Amino acid sequence: MSFLNFFRKTKYKEKSGKFSDFFLHTSDNEKKEVLKEAAHKANEEQRELFIKSRLKAKVN
Repeated sequence: MSFLNFFRKTKYKEKSGKFSDFFLHTSDNEKKEVLKEAAHKANEEQRELFIKSRLKAKVN
């Protein structure tokens, strides 16, 4: 690769994935709703895991 080719534009554009397309092309309100729902589900899963770990600690 020569030094001058370093500044040349690439011949092809890498295809973006669904995840990046979502953040690039979705409205702010829809992004907020999706992220809020994801955080809520993650919080529920963490609570369940915490309760299970406490029960295991009490049994042992």
